[in-house]
Amino acid sequence: MNKIFRSQNISIVTPPPATDYFLAGTSPDGKILQSIDDGSTWTDTSVSFNGNPKCFTIDESGNIYCGTSTGYVYKYSGSSWDSGTSIFGGNITALSSLNVSGLNFILIGDENGVIKFSIDLGGSWDIWNTVTGAIINGFITDGTTVYAITSTGIYYIDIVPPTQLQSGNFVALIHDVDNGFVYAATSGVSYIWKNTITNDFTAWTNLGYIIGGSSVDTMLKNGNRINRIGLLYFLYR
Repeated sequence: MNKIFRSQNISIVTPPPATDYFLAGTSPDGKILQSIDDGSTWTDTSVSFNGNPKCFTIDESGNIYCGTSTGYVYKYSGSSWDSGTSIFGGNITALSSLNVSGLNFILIGDENGVIKFSIDLGGSWDIWNTVTGAIINGFITDGTTVYAITSTGIYYIDIVPPTQLQSGNFVALIHDVDNGFVYAATSGVSYIWKNTITNDFTAWTNLGYIIGGSSVDTMLKNGNRINRIGLLYFLYR
């Protein structure tokens, strides 16, 4: 499985093992760095992006996509980045490649709650839905239905308007695909939520309060459980 880690000022994506490299996008300098030795050394592979790299994803064909702070999406196919496509007028906050009903969807969300998608590997983009007043922070699917993790809650987004399933300022998620669970973290007063039933994202259980006065930015899951010591080390500003 591809792994994506996000923190305040850096996004890192690890492609499939066969490619054996890391890409990192940094701000405010807008660089894209590459490592082929497990992060021991990094090479600047920067191109003239419009805005700072904010998030990455990889599609089922191995193409890499990067969303920027100015609403552009860039695609890396084999050896170089393309010239980019303007998708939104502002900051891209979520970017995911999901297999939904046998099709590879590239989903993208922004700071204004707008969600767009592509089913032709970024060749064209259409509006999927809008979660009014929300920042889109991630997407999950059970294979047939798509849900959004946002700053105002978790939403079922396959109908217009979207349906809120759980309220809260959700800022980070981990999808444990093998076991059918999603762990979603809220900001401010930080809690970890988990879907109640395997592969069913319509009902959620609060796993408990993490730590007072801290705000989750990103999450890392260790094996089949959330490592709370790791959370304290990796997640908090």
